[in-house]
Amino acid sequence: MSQFHVDFDMDGASGEIYAKECYFIAKKVYIDILESVDKDGQIINANHIRMKSVPTSCIEYTSKEQELQPIDLYKDLFNGKKINFDLTEGGNNCGFKYEKDLTVRSYEESEFNRCIGFSKDVERIEVF
Repeated sequence: MSQFHVDFDMDGASGEIYAKECYFIAKKVYIDILESVDKDGQIINANHIRMKSVPTSCIEYTSKEQELQPIDLYKDLFNGKKINFDLTEGGNNCGFKYEKDLTVRSYEESEFNRCIGFSKDVERIEVF
């Protein structure tokens, strides 16, 4: 007992941290907009982002590329839109591909993608 850990963490927060807006789309796919106060009493906000099989940095990269906030990406996913995530983040993130001839090479820019979409009728993730 007494081993409960709050998953919320914010840089610069000196008060209680709470979620003011959340989207829970599927198991291991959610976003929380966190709010707290800093040492000067000013309100600060942060995102708490999770998506199985897509790193948080890739979600933030895709948001910037589409000129959206991360919460807007999650709203689009919630409404049934399919979103393509470039896991190389425009060539800035390294990934490795194992070829059939047993060689290994790094992925080229935009070669390693995941298209994520959610069905409104069934609570499951679809990877295309």
